[in-house]
Amino acid sequence: MWDLTGLELTGVYGTWSGRSYELVNAEAEIMTLVMSAEEAPGPDWAHRTPDDFYGESLRWELNVPRTEVTDVHTTVVQGTMEGHFVDVLAQRHDRAWAISAENPPETLTELLRRLGMVPAGGTWSGWVPETAVSITGRASYAPWPQPCC
Repeated sequence: MWDLTGLELTGVYGTWSGRSYELVNAEAEIMTLVMSAEEAPGPDWAHRTPDDFYGESLRWELNVPRTEVTDVHTTVVQGTMEGHFVDVLAQRHDRAWAISAENPPETLTELLRRLGMVPAGGTWSGWVPETAVSITGRASYAPWPQPCC
């Protein structure tokens, strides 16, 4: 996903038909492009089933052959909450951040509990107010092996 300024957040991205999309199944022969829009971007795009994390969303998906997708890369955005690192996954229109923290220290765990989060298998993830997170780093890298042909 992208933040409200248009910068990529933690995820996998690629270019298809001259435009950048979030990717699902980036290792498969058929990749799934994902985009947010109020209406389907075209007749072949399907409404993406909402999930517990993102909820009802205006997200659409399209399956395309891996050979049609270029510039596949992963972006990782980190932030801190009270001095502890978290991954920044998404931003809503109310400016809240979706974050994820794997096995955080107890001081961060207490804060996440106060914000209403519960862990799933040692990973805490959910939405926090914009003011609770400071973005500290952003990196993109190309996975190996790159899609071929």
